[in-house]
Amino acid sequence: MSPGTRLGSYEILSPLGAGGMGEVYLARDTRLGREVAVKVLPEGLAGDADRLKRFEKEARSTSALNHPNIVTIHEIGSEGGVSYIAMERVEGSTLRELLAAGPLPTKKILSIAAQVAEGLAKAHAAGIVHRDLKPENLMVTPDGLVKILDFGLAKLAGPPEVSGEASVAPTVSGGTEPGMVMGTVAYMSPEQAVGKPLDFRSDQFSFGAVLYEMAAGRRPFERPTRPETLTAILREEPEPLASVARATPAPLRWIVERCLAKDPEERYASTRDLARDLGQMATHLSSMSAPGPAAVEGAPRSRALARTGLVLLGVALVLLAAGVALRLRGPGRTEAPPRVTRATFSPGLQEQPAFSPDGKLLAYVTDERGNLDIVVQPRGGGAPIQVVATDADEAQPAWSPDGTRIAFCSARDHGGRLNFALGQDVLTELVDGRGGDLFIVPALGGTAVKLVEDGYYPAWSPDGTRIVYQSNRGDKWDLWTISPEGGQPARLTNDADFNYQPSWSPDGRWIAYASRAGGVANVRVIPAAGGASAELTHGATFVLHPSWSRDGRSIVYSAFENVTNLWELPVSDGRAAGSPRRITLGGGQDVDAAVSHDGKYIAFATNRTNGDIWELSLPSGALRQVSSETTLEQYPELSPDGKTLLVESDRTGQLAIWTLDLSGRFREQVSPGRAMYAHWSPDGRQVSYLLGGTIRIHPLGNVSGADTGIRNAGWAAPFSPDGSTLAFAAPGDPALSLYTISSRAVRRLGAVPGTSSMGDATWSPDASALVAQVQKETTRELWIFPADGSSPRRLTNGESEDSHPRWSSVNADEILFLRDHRRLCVISVSTGRIRELPFQMDGTYFLDYPSWARDGKRIFFSIHRKAGNIYVIER
Repeated sequence: MSPGTRLGSYEILSPLGAGGMGEVYLARDTRLGREVAVKVLPEGLAGDADRLKRFEKEARSTSALNHPNIVTIHEIGSEGGVSYIAMERVEGSTLRELLAAGPLPTKKILSIAAQVAEGLAKAHAAGIVHRDLKPENLMVTPDGLVKILDFGLAKLAGPPEVSGEASVAPTVSGGTEPGMVMGTVAYMSPEQAVGKPLDFRSDQFSFGAVLYEMAAGRRPFERPTRPETLTAILREEPEPLASVARATPAPLRWIVERCLAKDPEERYASTRDLARDLGQMATHLSSMSAPGPAAVEGAPRSRALARTGLVLLGVALVLLAAGVALRLRGPGRTEAPPRVTRATFSPGLQEQPAFSPDGKLLAYVTDERGNLDIVVQPRGGGAPIQVVATDADEAQPAWSPDGTRIAFCSARDHGGRLNFALGQDVLTELVDGRGGDLFIVPALGGTAVKLVEDGYYPAWSPDGTRIVYQSNRGDKWDLWTISPEGGQPARLTNDADFNYQPSWSPDGRWIAYASRAGGVANVRVIPAAGGASAELTHGATFVLHPSWSRDGRSIVYSAFENVTNLWELPVSDGRAAGSPRRITLGGGQDVDAAVSHDGKYIAFATNRTNGDIWELSLPSGALRQVSSETTLEQYPELSPDGKTLLVESDRTGQLAIWTLDLSGRFREQVSPGRAMYAHWSPDGRQVSYLLGGTIRIHPLGNVSGADTGIRNAGWAAPFSPDGSTLAFAAPGDPALSLYTISSRAVRRLGAVPGTSSMGDATWSPDASALVAQVQKETTRELWIFPADGSSPRRLTNGESEDSHPRWSSVNADEILFLRDHRRLCVISVSTGRIRELPFQMDGTYFLDYPSWARDGKRIFFSIHRKAGNIYVIER
């Protein structure tokens, strides 16, 4: 088409490129004055009904998607017999052009790959398979944003079955006859090469081929002719990346190998899991090669022990942005990774696995019915059997040595709900998981009998005569033992530490447990008969659920340092006998390790939390979901004009600030990646946010932003009502500070003694004061700070977990806040009276980051739902 040609409202400017499914031109949208890309069906093919049908299908497929990593369709039209699609113009280079210079650096590979996987996950969730993924169809903009192009070969597939992510979505033949091979040969999956029906896993294979090429600089199945290439795809394995691209990190090599599996069943059961693995790997690449927590053999403790409580929520949220981790051996090992199978496929949460003594059954916890239930199923899969049929939360199953009974924790006598921090973080679950008692029930169901009050995480002795558990008796977490027949419990630990999740050694001599004090967590071992304990590890932020191997020569546990992985520590006679070895190498949260009695299997849970934005209307209590992504969306704040929300989202693999309209459509990325805690200016023209500990201010549309010079801030700085001043605090600072924008002057307000951190301050409507959450050793409280610097005063008493206060802009006497991350509350500034807002939701969830609309008639907040599945490693 020549320049000046008109297609509807689009004026052709120049050609951009051509492919088998159409020609692409640069055009001007004469209505909106913008440049677009227009794709037209070549004239010679206009009469081909099959090509025309596929061309139209591309438009329908792509226009149904709304994702920053997928090209946006503006319009579908026809002019003078020419069918065309008008889409956003993406400036930059194709991945093919980038690869012309050779292999890419690992950091760039991960950045591109994580974004491609996010886009594919969105398409696959909508039942759309690309079917022609290759470097030519991936565009990288100058600022690093990746766009997937050309869904011209896409097939509309049925949506995944509700029963699980691993279901195979049947394809619908729409213009393609069965057995017809389509796509680009070098990137075809084996099933595509022979014309079989395809599902989303075919795209994963093509993606694996692209990943391989980015790392190696050449295609994995490159052969002189098309037939030879097809044969290689069907029958041969590519040369290992470890040989052709030695700098490629082992976790990335394993992802490529998994994507390039000949059998679709051996690829990812969900592209969302693939995207999460890549995104977390990109974020935590440096931590993956870091040495693990060091082992010590009976080393004395030189630090002062302090009574400890919750892990800070900021650390917790790092854990929860978790994906399904890679189930692989640790760094530096050259043998093939162990076989890993997924044991549960239900939606929602499955966690806390426990093997029966013969290893044939697996007990675990699920929230499929809304509350927490204990179920039992065959290790290899099958229909689960509910062990306890109540509507109360039941969790933490532990088999008796003879396999006839299960000890567990139940909230049936305490309102029915175990307050497991609702998914915030694991230590909070342990501390706030009160309101539970220990019961014993027949293994396959029956009448449960209460064993002891205030008991959690039971473990049986090998001879079945005692049960060890953690308890908060006397307002202090320690380990206790009791006979399974009842009687008086005996205290096992009695120190200043927070002691939790015990496990009995196979010979009955030792009890391993997790312990935390002074901000450091360890695996410790204590003689079962009582005595002094020994510290086996040190240096982790926390450790979880130590579980003995069946020969008693090692302990498997989870350790958190940026991410949570499984580790194995050699032990001998109650002491460390070597260094820990990492078992999993994922970027998420691998927890709840359980070793089978024959030592051949390790079961564990992979937990994650998805967050969405919700709206609560007042006073009706009507609840409406605003965003419905599979990623994390949180920290909403409505614009002054009431039309647009600022939110945090990790939809491109990194947490950034986005604008979101009230229909749930994302508009634009406001900040660079890894930005948090955004606030509107009073006039709605500027945004403040936190980027790498620095507070920035910039007008919308300018992603570079202006550096305020405020360093080491702990949270974003909200604007004062007149927009002249920001409030902030540094981590560990017991006081708020005010920053005057015009003069760049900083003034410090009053301090609260005993404060470990502060955050989420907001201004009163008249700017005379601020309200902030104050983190003390084990509690969060709300305090009011007068802007004149006079003494702050406490607003809530610390008996509950009170956080995230937001001062109403229409009623100076009302402050919105969260109580226990479960309830939305409003407190009167003058009287201290608290009222709970109408909110009701079932399942495992927690609330976060509430904010008022300026008119006081709506509240926006995020709901985080905890989810996870159980995997089994075969050793």
